[in-house]
Amino acid sequence: MSFDLNNEQRAFRDVMRGFVDERIAPHAAHYDREQIFPQKSFDACVEMDLPSLSVPEAYGGAGADMVTQAIMAEEIARGCASTSVTMLISKLGMLPVMNFASEEIKHEYLPRIATGEIQASYCLSEADAGSDVAAMRGSRWRRLRLEWLEVLDYELRGLGHVHGLCEHKPRSPHPRHHVLLGGEGLGGGVPEARGQVGSSSVAHW
Repeated sequence: MSFDLNNEQRAFRDVMRGFVDERIAPHAAHYDREQIFPQKSFDACVEMDLPSLSVPEAYGGAGADMVTQAIMAEEIARGCASTSVTMLISKLGMLPVMNFASEEIKHEYLPRIATGEIQASYCLSEADAGSDVAAMRGSRWRRLRLEWLEVLDYELRGLGHVHGLCEHKPRSPHPRHHVLLGGEGLGGGVPEARGQVGSSSVAHW
């Protein structure tokens, strides 16, 4: 991969700089001060079709190369780091779906990520592992039909509109990739098996 910008990438960078100066940077101080989601800035990014860059073309995205995606993230962060994260977080949250989910699940969620209709996210506790996600250990197990689901004993606050939770446990006794799909908040109870992601269950609340 070459990191030298081609003419198209340079043009994209110039467009992004003007966009950020006009639509993103003016709101950054307000959102930092109020510590709230930068909705107006996110909506501006949706108008520019920026959420689509990280989604493959087969699922309604632009399928942009990694250098172009990096240009987007860097230029937005120049004006507002929080807004830049809103563009990056959905890709991070959807990577297990892109890599391990069935075509049905991919077609259900990735096009909506690309349009900005929904966002993906993930929960990461650093209480015992720092930023080493693979070192996190669960201490409880739930029976999920014929599969075992490892559940971390961490309280998750302020989840709000949660529609999915992806979990990867490479060091558990039974390594699996989990994609857990939910509604308004995670709620309680045991999820219902819905399909397969790699070697693991896909569950639905």
